[in-house]
Amino acid sequence: DSKLRERLAQVTTEAAMKSIDTKTGIQTWSGIGEFLENALLNTDNVSLKMAGLSILRNVSTLFGPDSESPLSLMRACLGYSNPECVQSSTEWLNAFLKSADVEEALHNQSADVSLLIPLIIQRAEERLINAEKDNESHLIGCLVELVCEHPNLTR
Repeated sequence: DSKLRERLAQVTTEAAMKSIDTKTGIQTWSGIGEFLENALLNTDNVSLKMAGLSILRNVSTLFGPDSESPLSLMRACLGYSNPECVQSSTEWLNAFLKSADVEEALHNQSADVSLLIPLIIQRAEERLINAEKDNESHLIGCLVELVCEHPNLTR
């Protein structure tokens, strides 16, 4: 079951990558964004959430360069109780910010993106307090990478 879900996520990732218009950066696969939003927001199934986050990590610009959907969805994902989902959400944010396609769009939304940093810090602190130190180093590493590569987000 988990191997099948993993393989399906890989195939979906490939299809999502190939269906982004190279000239405009806009996703041409209608419904994929809504499908992923539904998978991430309307289920308690951690495996399904992780599969959705895996797709978004690998196709970080799935929603297109002008969309505000990723930021609200990231905020929701960072609120998950599952530590792996929080870590995956942080990795997605890193991938999203590294994308050259969203650089200009983020210039106008940098205040919104900056609001995610304290949420990540809070989640890392919660995990440290709850003795999840073994799993925490990767989340803190993602946070450090985020802040180092985008220092304007913490100003």
